[in-house]
Amino acid sequence: MALKTSKSVVYAASAGNLLVTLTKFAAASWTGSAAMLSEAIHSLVDTANQLLLVYGIHRADRPPDEKHPLGYGRELYFWSFIVALFMLTIGAGLSCYEGIQHISNPTAIENGHISYIVHMSPDQIVVALAFEFNDDLTTPQIEKIVANLERAIHKAHPDVIAVFAKPQPRPQAESAHRPW
Repeated sequence: MALKTSKSVVYAASAGNLLVTLTKFAAASWTGSAAMLSEAIHSLVDTANQLLLVYGIHRADRPPDEKHPLGYGRELYFWSFIVALFMLTIGAGLSCYEGIQHISNPTAIENGHISYIVHMSPDQIVVALAFEFNDDLTTPQIEKIVANLERAIHKAHPDVIAVFAKPQPRPQAESAHRPW
């Protein structure tokens, strides 16, 4: 009974992952985002892995026979190992390849908001901030200010999952220090 339950869970996860994969490929095609394409490839590898696990469960569920008097239960471990190798080599390899391709031949991202809509959920918020700090502040002082600000934002808005803070120079200071 446990294997039947496992099969059902893996089948459901495979179906869900396939839908996520198709959505990510559609978003990557629509936006031209290399990151979204990499995510789509990762989801495709996940889906293939789950199918390999279903195959392993099926093989492990066979009854004992003359050649395997203790049964085939250990095949599940073999197929789990194959899944791990598959994720590492295919997933990472294709993601690296796509990254190199997009660095070598960059294309502009169009409709970038589509990519954000597709591993963000509607109740997760990412905040990106740019700050102008006084020139007399030290790095530890700036880090403390940013850390306090991040805590305050998370406390006031729990849906914020990440805060990216970028210090930037004042416009006059930037033009006065240009090397050209």
